[in-house]
Amino acid sequence: MDAIKIEKAREVLKHLSLSHWKGPRIFLFNEAHVMTAQASNALLKAIEEPPPETYFFLITSQLNAILPTIRSRCQMVRFGPLSEQEIHHITGASGWVLKSAAGSVERATQLKDPDLAKLRQLAVEALGEILKERSHVDWMEKYSEVIKERASLTFLLETWQQVLRDLSLEGKSGKIHEDLSQQVQSWLEQPFEVKDQVFQLLSKLKTDLDSNVDRQLLMESGFLKIKNSIQSQGDFLNVSLD
Repeated sequence: MDAIKIEKAREVLKHLSLSHWKGPRIFLFNEAHVMTAQASNALLKAIEEPPPETYFFLITSQLNAILPTIRSRCQMVRFGPLSEQEIHHITGASGWVLKSAAGSVERATQLKDPDLAKLRQLAVEALGEILKERSHVDWMEKYSEVIKERASLTFLLETWQQVLRDLSLEGKSGKIHEDLSQQVQSWLEQPFEVKDQVFQLLSKLKTDLDSNVDRQLLMESGFLKIKNSIQSQGDFLNVSLD
């Protein structure tokens, strides 16, 4: 998501200055947390004292990332996730798509893409490859196409985290990837500490990915850290996700 810079704020202010405008004006800032401090400060007075029939809507999933001066001038309306039944009724999603959507219509719609179903399977295979006696050079080459695209790499990391979460729910309901249980069966007997440490590493990788780091270097480092985490717990590299 690109930052909302001061140039965009100036466009809004220029639009507000049009005296011949008739009727209400609505300005919608989606993902408002990516607004720069300069843009926020430029819009501050307009948000505090908007012209007649002018409305600003700031939508965000990261409230704390918005400047306090902006937050204090807004009326907050919270929106919670929809139920799985509601998501299914709206999108027709089912199975892992429905559970992974986490109450979001937009995400459910995106996850229904057949290409993501293929990428999900590839993600499980890629995780299995890390557990084998394979060099990071070979792994990086094999999955280079996934690593190239930010969206696909983000999805891969999220799938890995969800698989680890599912393993903690063994014998319970609520698994996202129930249909992959047989493929990840060999993880079940591994120590909780291993799975938790790998989960934390994946969280760090996702955070670093949002910082526009070099994806190639990020995943090379991530591969080695995950591998080292597993090796430090003993003979864990003999497991297979096949």
